[in-house]
Amino acid sequence: MIFSEIQIIEWYDDIIKAFCINDDTVYYCTILALDPNTEDKVYLFLNIKYLRGHDKLRNIIETNTIKESWAELSNLIQLNKKNETFIAKARDLQVDQVQLSKYKINYNWPKSIIWGEFPQLLLESKKIDNWWSIAI
Repeated sequence: MIFSEIQIIEWYDDIIKAFCINDDTVYYCTILALDPNTEDKVYLFLNIKYLRGHDKLRNIIETNTIKESWAELSNLIQLNKKNETFIAKARDLQVDQVQLSKYKINYNWPKSIIWGEFPQLLLESKKIDNWWSIAI
């Protein structure tokens, strides 16, 4: 899929965190792994309906007020116990055709991954899985 809209939350030479919109589905995504040789990245995608603050997040996205809402985003982007996550590999989320692959269901993702600081979150994500072996 190619996302119809991407609202970037954090950028550091490329997308670190963003809201990716496709039709009526909004995903929160965060980087998990980065290949410095190819510029490919592996991202974690969470449908915002599985986030505790999904109603408020939808309002922030619809009004495009991410910068104004920065202080409360970390509290809103917390995963519910029941959840479904996806991963995908892309060089550039803004232009690439992205194929989401189901990854984990009802997994308790650490806050250091969901809302971690770059580049520390890359080190934390290595503790969970070998992303390059499972990302399409």
